[in-house]
Amino acid sequence: MAYTDPRYVQIFTKLSGAPVEVEDTADILALQGRVPDVGTGTDANFDAVYCPAGASIESFGVEIFEAITNANSTHCVVALKAVAADQSTTTTVATITLPKDSTEVTPGNVSGGTVLPNTATAAQAVAVGARFVSSDTDLPYKVAQGGKFYVEVTTAAGAAGGSFKAFVVYRQEGAPAAVALSPVTKIAS
Repeated sequence: MAYTDPRYVQIFTKLSGAPVEVEDTADILALQGRVPDVGTGTDANFDAVYCPAGASIESFGVEIFEAITNANSTHCVVALKAVAADQSTTTTVATITLPKDSTEVTPGNVSGGTVLPNTATAAQAVAVGARFVSSDTDLPYKVAQGGKFYVEVTTAAGAAGGSFKAFVVYRQEGAPAAVALSPVTKIAS
């Protein structure tokens, strides 16, 4: 009989902790708060969330920190990936394709992302503070015991014009609940 711990939110950024620019090189994102060692760079060995007892990933998304403004020739694609305990298999769990500009956004129905209120404008959808959440049907996703997950930009945009931080909402699997001892205290005779 296992229980699931409360939700955790893990933020992924540049190694410096700054938001990721849409035009940055495709790469693994760093865990926010990680202090880089010389030569470690962004690497799944350092920037993946380890799940010793397994985990359930409930949500994956990005928050916009610099408005997406340019009509880039290439979309910025952000992927959530899971790695098996023996590191033999890497699975792309979900992806988010960011719009190239506000003309690609329909209020109330953002393709591949969060559903906006019908009152939102297309410009608000790509403005600072906007969030895109994966609508992938594979979530929630079960990370196997001993596995890990990380976030990677798989395709960078063709030009400058926007930045984001990625986030993952998950629950680490817990151990069986503690069994209480009898409330009766033994008395020495």
